[in-house]
Amino acid sequence: MSAPLVLPIMLLPAGRAALVVGAGEVAARRIAWLIEAGAEVEAVAPEVSEQVSAFETKGLVTVHREPYCTQHMSGKWLAVAATNNPDVNAQVVSDARAHGVLVGDASDPGRGDFITPGSVRRGRLVLAATTSRASPRLASRITQELSARYGPEYGVYLDMISEVRDQILGSEPQNPARKARLRQLADDDEILSLVREGRMLEAREKANSWIS
Repeated sequence: MSAPLVLPIMLLPAGRAALVVGAGEVAARRIAWLIEAGAEVEAVAPEVSEQVSAFETKGLVTVHREPYCTQHMSGKWLAVAATNNPDVNAQVVSDARAHGVLVGDASDPGRGDFITPGSVRRGRLVLAATTSRASPRLASRITQELSARYGPEYGVYLDMISEVRDQILGSEPQNPARKARLRQLADDDEILSLVREGRMLEAREKANSWIS
């Protein structure tokens, strides 16, 4: 039997209400993932791990130290079931569906609406890899290879060319010449090389050279 195909999309959770049910190691990773993306995160669990407690102390997550109940789902945009109790996770999925909430189940990914791929974030650049549950180990290896291939310099580089791109879009009319200029900016590997070498002023000058 073939595995169901996954649809590669990127969600925009910034400022949206997200619920993580559970507060152990797996839940902590999901909470960190949502915090990084700017979601307003709540966690529900009778007991919490040190990492989740640290998030709470920093004001990054609201923690309800109590068993999960259906009312916790109210007003949420996204939910993650991440407890070690299959019955609780199944209830979270059921409640989320009833409330029209996107839901992921860490214990049974096929039961939810989405799976969590291996990912690498370099500022605006986000790379993700999944084998659709065929081999999590292979997905992890591919993620490590992506991390080694695309270093932190890509975050700096993308911020730089994004600023230049915005200036071109704002100062030139839409025409073939503008399209060609944007393509040349994106294809100018010298900018990235200068950023990688730490020659930031030269990199910015090179990027700005594409502004007419």
